[in-house]
Amino acid sequence: MVFGLFGSKVDRLRKQVREPYSQHENRKEAMIKLLNLGTPEAYEALLSRFGVNASSVHYDEVEKDWLADRVIERGDDEDMIAALRQVILNEERLSKALEAAEKTMKRADYETLIMSALERRVDDHRAGDAKVDLLGAFRQLGGEAARRAGILALNDRNDDVILEGIDLLENAAGEETHETLWNLFHDPYQAPRILRRVGLCLANLAITDPQAREGIPDALHDDFKFESGRLIALRTRTQPVAH
Repeated sequence: MVFGLFGSKVDRLRKQVREPYSQHENRKEAMIKLLNLGTPEAYEALLSRFGVNASSVHYDEVEKDWLADRVIERGDDEDMIAALRQVILNEERLSKALEAAEKTMKRADYETLIMSALERRVDDHRAGDAKVDLLGAFRQLGGEAARRAGILALNDRNDDVILEGIDLLENAAGEETHETLWNLFHDPYQAPRILRRVGLCLANLAITDPQAREGIPDALHDDFKFESGRLIALRTRTQPVAH
């Protein structure tokens, strides 16, 4: 009976920390209570706060910064880190949780976690925000992990995810990614902003198409030309699309 009452208390506090329209003080008080309980269930409920946005942008930032600091302070608490892993694997908004994980986990463990988190969302069209946050984390890591993540992103159906993938591959490209980028440039089903961004990436990398294709999508005839098999950007306005 005591366990049931305790469980219901955690559930009640979880609802309070995830309520986007309540007062900042109410969410903060609930977070402190969960932190002080210190059980695996309480930590899971507490860290679920990372996954929702409060109606006030200011207090949303304040609360998540506070929470990230508490996680970092308790980085040697296995239950806290286990709860953090679950947030990254399952929630939709991840930026602050990823910051806390990067500061508390070994690099190899962190890299494995965020790759698992990205791979499990590959076919989930509702997880666009989470995938963008995860790709941003890979941008910080760089190297082979960033290349793998970028290739996964190019196969997504969400434009923002694809754009993040192009950014990754522009900064961590290898020969094995060249044809993938060119295939995207010649994909007739992509939006013009995707084609323009991948075109700029190819121009910046100065790489030739392994299949020697030199056609330019109709929407981009004023933006690019070919010279010696390489794509050249024509207009100064051909810049990375803000996303």
